[in-house]
Amino acid sequence: MFKIDVNSVNSQSLLESQKEKQNFNFFFKKDELSRAKTQLQSMLFMNLEQRPVLFEDVARQVLSRGKREQAQYYFDRIQAIEESDIQRVAKQMLESSPAVVALGRLNGVQPYEKIKKILSQKSATKSKKFFRS
Repeated sequence: MFKIDVNSVNSQSLLESQKEKQNFNFFFKKDELSRAKTQLQSMLFMNLEQRPVLFEDVARQVLSRGKREQAQYYFDRIQAIEESDIQRVAKQMLESSPAVVALGRLNGVQPYEKIKKILSQKSATKSKKFFRS
């Protein structure tokens, strides 16, 4: 996720975002992944202790999947997540088209296709050609 100030959308801010994207570190410590999985599993079980949340969960599962899985199913699925899964999903997200949101005066915001083009470039050295100041 990148935040760019609408009032200063220019080639420089997009270049900085592109550098962050290119330098994104896909590697993390194994204890970080373990801690995140434990936290998610704990939240799952704590939330399901509340009856309204349990009913909502049952309804959501039946509507979206056609059946209800027990909490243990999700606990096991979370436990099975590996570092390569996180890296794969992060890479897919970073390579997908950007979502652009603007608030305030929009007269300085460039067209979406131009923003998408600069953020998708492997090398951001030519980006000044695409943006007016």
